[in-house]
Amino acid sequence: MPKLVDQTGKKYHRLTAIKYFRNGEHAGRWLWKCDCGNTIIPQTGAVTWGRTKSCGCLNDERRKSGLNRMEHGDAKRNDRKVLYNKWASMLSRCRNPHNKAYKYYGGRGITVCEAWKKYENFMIWAYNTGYRDDLSIDRIDNDEGYNAKNCRFVKRKEQNRNKKNNRMLTYNGETKCVGAWAEELGVTYALLYGLVYRNNHRRLLNTLDEIRKRKNELQ
Repeated sequence: MPKLVDQTGKKYHRLTAIKYFRNGEHAGRWLWKCDCGNTIIPQTGAVTWGRTKSCGCLNDERRKSGLNRMEHGDAKRNDRKVLYNKWASMLSRCRNPHNKAYKYYGGRGITVCEAWKKYENFMIWAYNTGYRDDLSIDRIDNDEGYNAKNCRFVKRKEQNRNKKNNRMLTYNGETKCVGAWAEELGVTYALLYGLVYRNNHRRLLNTLDEIRKRKNELQ
């Protein structure tokens, strides 16, 4: 008969072992106390192997937050979760010096908040924020780190416009990235970027004035 492993005081996810039943109806099982205060008597292996993580309150929270759909809707062909991959990439950019993007993130002081170092916390925030697989996580202030107040989910195009290395252009008192101006004025990005890159300010302003004039005439 295998030797009994003393689990007293040990914690797995939300469950902490309280006492072992040697006799009676629940003989051979441990009493576990959940972080929410409830107690349960599951099979020990279900707890230690992670199949049972709480008294049931975790599933209730996931259900209320709409997170149970993640089990199917959030999986890739290789069964790895799309959101999990984005979380792991975020951590790597900020913590792994061998990551190609590290110099733009961790290398310049961008960090991940303590709560988001645990995937479950990040996941709950993401789904409550309106996460979809086609969206990317974006920092509102590029000089601040990853946290709930500074992050949002946006389409890739919007995220690209928020990058620190974007060329900004001020015209008629408004400052936007070149891509945003090109879209608003209905011209190609290459045309405006070429003028900005060559620092040809006079030609650039004349071109913008002419473009806006023609656009107003067509309206």
